[in-house]
Amino acid sequence: QLGTASTQYTITQPALTTIPVGGSTTFSVAFSSATAGTFNNTIEVLSDDTDEATYSFAITADAVVLNFQPGDISFVGVTTDSDVFSFVNWIEIPVNAQLSFTDNAYEAGALKTNENTLVWRNNTGSAIQSGTVITVTCPGAGAARTDLGTVVSGSLNGLSAANENVFIYEGL
Repeated sequence: QLGTASTQYTITQPALTTIPVGGSTTFSVAFSSATAGTFNNTIEVLSDDTDEATYSFAITADAVVLNFQPGDISFVGVTTDSDVFSFVNWIEIPVNAQLSFTDNAYEAGALKTNENTLVWRNNTGSAIQSGTVITVTCPGAGAARTDLGTVVSGSLNGLSAANENVFIYEGL
C-alpha cells in the first residue's frame, strides 16, 4: 500500500496477497501527473508475522510539463565529419526544458536503442527566445558541449554521412 494517499501513484496489487515462507511475489507501481514537480511517497509492505515489521521504502518521480509541438524545434545544420549539429527554436524554450536528440532508427512503431542519444537542457536561468540557433558539438573523444544550455548526458558522435536520421523529442 502507499504510505500517503496519492492520485499520482497507483499500485497493481500482486496475485498473491499472502506470501508463503520463502516465497515471493511482484507488484507494479505506475506514476502519472498532469502537473510538473517532484512527487515523493512510500510503499509499505504489511506483515502479520509477529517477528517481522512492516517493510517501507521511499519512491520518487519527477513530472515535467511538455512544452513543444511538432515543428517548434528544427534542425538547421548537421555536419557528420565533425559530429556537430545545430537547431533553432520557433517558440521560447522554458527554463529547465529538456530535449533529447537520437540517431536511433525508428522501426515498428518505436525507437531502437542501438545507437546514441544526447540530452540537452536549458539551464540558462531564463527562457531562450524564439529564433535562437543552438549548436552542439560531439567530439569522438571528450564530452559533448553546446554554446547555450548544457548537455546533460550522452553524445551523438559517429553520425554517418549516408542513411542517417536524427530525431528530436521532448523528455528522456
